[in-house]
Amino acid sequence: MEYRLCFNLQKTVMDSPKVNRFHKQENKMIKRFESQIIRGGSWLTPYIIEIDDTHVRFEKRTKWLVNKEQSSIPLDKVSCVNIKPSIVGTDITIESFGEGVIRAKNFSLNDAEEIKGILENKK
Repeated sequence: MEYRLCFNLQKTVMDSPKVNRFHKQENKMIKRFESQIIRGGSWLTPYIIEIDDTHVRFEKRTKWLVNKEQSSIPLDKVSCVNIKPSIVGTDITIESFGEGVIRAKNFSLNDAEEIKGILENKK
């Protein structure tokens, strides 16, 4: 989990190629969560969920490591957040009104509950 507060796009965000395409406005707080290797997640193709002031974004590299699956849901369109804990890891399902569904696997229970809390408080 990482916290990022972006003030100057030229100096802070451009150094990180994973994040720079999402940051178009200044002074935006972004929370980033990644699936964990010890929970059964892949170190080459982790699930990534980023939450900012307006959207929740999902990203996962495909198994051939060439492309990425990506989707984005506006926070005001989020209808339901379900977490399914298991012995190995926790699965997260984020449903929306007409914008699709985000399914991510192998997060820690603490991360999943924090994601759920953030999304429910921003509705």
